[in-house]
Amino acid sequence: MHPGPEIIAIEARKSALRDRIAWRRSAIATDTARVFRPLAQIDHGFRLWQRVPTLARAAALPLVLSLVQLVVPQVKIIRRLVRWAPVILTGWRAVRGAWQGVRRPTEAS
Repeated sequence: MHPGPEIIAIEARKSALRDRIAWRRSAIATDTARVFRPLAQIDHGFRLWQRVPTLARAAALPLVLSLVQLVVPQVKIIRRLVRWAPVILTGWRAVRGAWQGVRRPTEAS
C-alpha cells in the first residue's frame, strides 16, 4: 500500500495525463477536420455530378475537360489531383465510413 501523499501525487499525475490526452484528442480531431474539409467538398461535388442524368454528363464531359485545360494549362498538380480524384475519394469514403463506425469509449472514473 502507498502512503497518503504518494497516492495524492499519483492521482494528480493521472489527472494531468487525462487532461493532456483530452487536449491532444481535441487537437487531432480539429486538424483532421481541417485536412479533410476540401475532400468533403470534392465528394459533395461528385455527388452533385452523379445526380445529373447520364446523357447530360456524357454531353458535358468533353466541354468540362476542355475548360479544365484552358483554365489550368500549366498546373500539373491539379491535373494529377483530377486524375487521381476517384482513388482519393474512394479512400476518403472508406476512412469516413470506418471513422463513423468507431465507437468512442466512455471514460471510466
